[in-house]
Amino acid sequence: RRRRQHDKHRHTLTNRPSMVHFEHFKPAMKTKDTPNYSFYLNIIILGSASDTKSSSSDAATEQTPPTSTELVVKDSSTPEKQRNNLLSPNFKNNLFDKMGEKAAAFMAEKTMLSRATNALTEIVPKLVTEFKTSIKVQQRFSSGPVFVLEVSVLPSSIVSLVETAQGEEAAEKYKDVMAGLEFLNCTESMKEVEREIVPKLIDQVKQDLIKMVPEMMNEQSRGGKFEMDCIALEDQEEARWLYTFLEFNAQMMKDAKI
Repeated sequence: RRRRQHDKHRHTLTNRPSMVHFEHFKPAMKTKDTPNYSFYLNIIILGSASDTKSSSSDAATEQTPPTSTELVVKDSSTPEKQRNNLLSPNFKNNLFDKMGEKAAAFMAEKTMLSRATNALTEIVPKLVTEFKTSIKVQQRFSSGPVFVLEVSVLPSSIVSLVETAQGEEAAEKYKDVMAGLEFLNCTESMKEVEREIVPKLIDQVKQDLIKMVPEMMNEQSRGGKFEMDCIALEDQEEARWLYTFLEFNAQMMKDAKI
C-alpha cells in the first residue's frame, strides 16, 4: 500500500507543468562579442564662414602697434594721475569700444548658435531618409558650440545599410549568405558574420555623416554658412572627450571676459 502511494505521488510530480524561471530570461548584456550598433557624432561650430576667413587679417590688425592718440597714460604713481587716467577720453573710448565689441560678438555668436540649432533640428530626419531608415539619429546633448548626436544602426536593417554603403549586389550577397547559414541552422556562424560586417558598416556611416552633416547644415542655414568640425566617437571614448572639450571651452570663455 505504501509503495502504491509513493508511485502515485511520483507520477503526479512528473506530470506537473514545468515551471518557468524568469531569472533565466535576463536581457543580454553587451559584451566584447556583441556588435556595437551605436556611436556619437560631435558637431563643433567654429564660427561663421566669413568670420573664420577674416580671422587671420583680424589677428594681424590686433598685432599692429597703437598710434600716439590711442595710447593711454600708464603713469599711475599718484591718486590724481590714476583719476586722470580713468577720466581720459582715450581710456573711456577704449573701454567702451571693447565692451561694445564684446557685446556685438556675444550677440553674433548667440544668433549663429540659434541658426545652427535650427539647421541641425531640420536635417536629422533627412539624415535618416538618406540611409533608407536603416539608422536612428537622436540629439543627446548641446552646450554652446557643441552638439552631440547619437547614431544607432538598427540590427533589423543591416541589409538595407549594406545596400546604402556598398550597393545592391553586396546586399544581395549578404542576404544569400545569411539565408544559407540560417537554412543550415548555423546560428554561431551568422553571429560571426554579423560581428565581422557591422564594424565596417559603422565606419562607412561615420565617414558619410562627417561629410554630409556640414553640407546639409549649410544648405539648411538661413543667414550664412558655418565653419564646423565633426568627430565620431565610440561609447567608451565619448564621455572623456566631451568633458575635456567642455572644460577647455569654459576656460576660453572665462579668459575672454573683460
